[in-house]
Amino acid sequence: MEIYCSEGNKSIKLKEITMICTTEEIKKLENFFRITWERHRKFSDLDSDEVYHTHYQDWDKEWDEEHDIIVVTPPCEQSE
Repeated sequence: MEIYCSEGNKSIKLKEITMICTTEEIKKLENFFRITWERHRKFSDLDSDEVYHTHYQDWDKEWDEEHDIIVVTPPCEQSE
């Protein structure tokens, strides 16, 4: 897994992130990652050369639009 931060047109690889969350927010993140895992797993089974991605801000309409969590699955990932 690689984690990046976008600053303008530049992406910076991060060594660590800190998330300050309530237990309710953690539950929402858990649901987002579970649903994202299910969708990305189906996509990776298609043996496509495309990169598949999901935006948290599209999933949770209450999310602050200035920030986003984007999960990216590389092409042709082997399903586990």
